[in-house]
Amino acid sequence: MEKKDYIELAEKYEVKSFIDSDPIQFCYRFSNKPDIEIAGIIASWLSYGMRKVFIPKIDQLLSVEMNNQPYNYIMSGNWQIHKDNYNCLYRLIMWHNFSMLCEKLRTIYLNNKSLEGATLANFYGNPKFKYYHQALCDLLSGETMIPTASSTSANKRMNMFLRWMIRENSEVDLGIWSHSKKSDLLVPCDTHVLFPAKELGIISKVDETLSVVLRVTDYAKKIFDGDPAKMDFALYGYELNNLNK
Repeated sequence: MEKKDYIELAEKYEVKSFIDSDPIQFCYRFSNKPDIEIAGIIASWLSYGMRKVFIPKIDQLLSVEMNNQPYNYIMSGNWQIHKDNYNCLYRLIMWHNFSMLCEKLRTIYLNNKSLEGATLANFYGNPKFKYYHQALCDLLSGETMIPTASSTSANKRMNMFLRWMIRENSEVDLGIWSHSKKSDLLVPCDTHVLFPAKELGIISKVDETLSVVLRVTDYAKKIFDGDPAKMDFALYGYELNNLNK
């Protein structure tokens, strides 16, 4: 494909109707920044597998467990009842993992006004971190089922969360992290992105690793100058168009 083809695909699919079937929809329930951030973390954290399964599970956590007050829930400590509860919440994630994630978030908000502030302070304060997701993972990893900062995985879910928070002037993404740079984002990559990327010759093999993510992102920078994560919509659109043929 030519550059204009990628741009046309991204513009076709980065539209408001995209939100209705995507986990980003849960961020739009809230107007308070901490509520949006927490809803985004919960939504991205559970976003793997089949949408028809994980979307209702995210809704249950936010609506029933958190009573649509994610920040108040985190700060209240009500999640502590789930510590040492090793019953399944979703797939490999247990209720204990959920409580550990809540504990991490509470610590962050006790010491910072926002998750953005905590992430950026960690990012700029640690020369080992080259990418935003490393600083974010460093804050949240552990018994939470979130990879460590040193992980060489593609880390699609945290990069997707960052896309939601950072990309401004989007029909889909919220762009509420105004002190972060969308030019520094990585393309969120899972098999749904990597298979079309391989078919288009962007990568040579489908491998959910950081090195492959960097290759996709480097290519995306040639297409979407200053906004590489926009490639997510183009590759999503390419796969969807091929499925519908």
